[in-house]
Amino acid sequence: MGDITIRKLDDDVIRGLAIRAAKRGVSREEESRRILTEAVRRSVDDVWERLASHREETRGTHQTDSAELLREIRDSR
Repeated sequence: MGDITIRKLDDDVIRGLAIRAAKRGVSREEESRRILTEAVRRSVDDVWERLASHREETRGTHQTDSAELLREIRDSR
C-alpha cells in the first residue's frame, strides 16, 4: 500500500474530518481513507453505468466497423 500527504487543507475541512471520524469512532486518517476510497469507487461505478446506458441506447443500431472508418479517412487524403 502507498502513502499520501495532502498539504494546505482548509482548517474547516480538517475539523470536519475530525468530527466525522469521532462520530464513527475511527481516526481522522481512517475517515479520510474511507472517504477517498468511496469517492474513487463511485467515479469508477459511474463510468460503468454510463457505458451500460450507452450500450442500451445504441442496441440494435447499425455499428460501422472502425477499420472501415479508418480506411475511408486514409483514402480521402
